[in-house]
This record gives sequence, structure tokens and C-alpha cells, in this order.
Amino acid sequence: MYSIADRMTGNPSFPGVGAADWRLSDGEVMRWQFTVWGYGADLNADNSAWGQPSITGNSGDKTELTVMIAELRQVYGDKLLRNNKTYFDIYRDVLCNPLATQEELDAAVAKRSQIEEELKDAYAAENAKDLIEAIGTVTLERKAAIEAARAAYNALTEEQLAIFNELYPDHLKILTDAEARYEELKKQAEQEEIDKAAAQEVIKLIDDIGGVESVTGSSGPKIRKARAAYDALTDAQKKYVTNYDVLVACEEAFDAIPNPVPTPVTPSKPSKPKDDKPTTGSSFTDVRLAAGMRML
Repeated sequence: MYSIADRMTGNPSFPGVGAADWRLSDGEVMRWQFTVWGYGADLNADNSAWGQPSITGNSGDKTELTVMIAELRQVYGDKLLRNNKTYFDIYRDVLCNPLATQEELDAAVAKRSQIEEELKDAYAAENAKDLIEAIGTVTLERKAAIEAARAAYNALTEEQLAIFNELYPDHLKILTDAEARYEELKKQAEQEEIDKAAAQEVIKLIDDIGGVESVTGSSGPKIRKARAAYDALTDAQKKYVTNYDVLVACEEAFDAIPNPVPTPVTPSKPSKPKDDKPTTGSSFTDVRLAAGMRML
């Protein structure tokens, strides 16, 4: 049989409908409480209609303890609670005892703060572990998850860290590996942006040629400039040049022109003499003698 009680006031009652037809309201606690005595006489209920005496005894109202156990399980989880002796003794010896007295039930509820204090360090360690596991596959989008896991780990006290290292010996490496992988991905992304920017400059130079249909005999300088810029790129940067085929086509079109305009070469200027004084020496004298001989 099941009972329904208000979590604040207790006082369980026994509805006259099957459990499948009862709709729980917020704040209600449903508990199953029966024995294997006789025909399965219900605890704290009038069983006289079944030809059995009422089994009331001195058992107390478990509503408050049931709520406490449910809330502890929701916050801390069964794994941590099973390893806490105070909680386990209450669960086994009081909650699961059909004839637990009200005094025993009240004493068990009063130990909630003790249980929570005992679980505090273990909970902090488990929370750090859960955040590390929540990182999952490392991508650039997992930055916040990695930082949250690192913050939780760094916040552990010495006692909590000892529990963490004992229960989860591999998780610190999981965290540090995730951090290293994130930094690697970050550097790759930064380099990729640099490569794309370099490639974009070459793309502009190729676009500046004007396309194959615009190639004339005077297109040589632009084509050669674009080719030189492309050849100066790294292999990774060249992958981002989306119009390289246009450059190749322009080069072929330019080479097919019979007499392309040559690239003008600016002549170099002669160096200026260091001074304007006449140069003396044997060479200068020989020139003057030769001139004089012709005059004769």
C-alpha cells in the first residue's frame, strides 16, 4: 500500500484509489509501506476490512526523512552517499526500518548538516571531476568548459585535492591534455588567418590583371608581379589562392602574343666625378701629345 503526505506537515494518509490513478501535487510525498505479514497488512493503516488487525505499533512518520534522503541524492548522487557512513547508517537502519520510532526518525533528520559537512570535500572533488569530463572533444568552442574545469580544480583545498587524486587519478592529465590541445588549435587558427591574409594580397594582384580576355602585350608587368607574389607564398598559403587558375591562364595567353611589349628598362646614370679638377698623370699627358702631333 502507498501513503501520501505533505512534505511540510507529514501526516500520511491512504488514498482509496490505485497508485496509477493518483496524481501527485507539488510538495506531496508518496511512500510504499507494507509488510509480508498475513495478507501483506499495511503499516499504520486500518486493515480490519481484510480481517487483519491494524499494525500501528510505535512507528513514526517518515515523510521528513524521505524528503531529506531524496534531496541529498539529488545534490550529491548515490556514489558519494554510499561511501558516507553517517548517511548509509541512516538509510539502512532508520529509513528502511518499517518500525522506526519517531525519536529515531527525528534524530536521523537532525544529522543532515553533519552529512553535508562530511560530503563537502568529496563533493568538491567530484564536481571538479565532472567539469573535466564535461570538456569532451576539444575544439575552440570548448574554451569556457576548459576554463571552468581548471577553475574548479585550482579551487580545491589540500583535503579536497587528496580526495580528487585518490578517486580520479587520471583526470588531471585529461585537463592538462585538453588545455594543450586548445592552445594548439588556437595557434593553428591564428596562423590560418595570417595565411589567408597573405593569400588575399595575391588574389588582388591576380584580379588586377583583369582576366584572360584582358591580357594584351602590355600585361607583362602585372602578370610577372602576381607570379612573383604567388611563388613567395608558403604551401599552406597557396591553398587559399582561389584564382590561381586565372593567373596560369593569363600567363599562357600572354606567352601566345607574337610581339608583346617588352618591359622598359631604366638606364643607370653614370657616377659623378669626385671633383672637377683636371686629372694629371701619364695618361692625360699622352692624350695631349697625341692631339698636338695631329695638329702638326
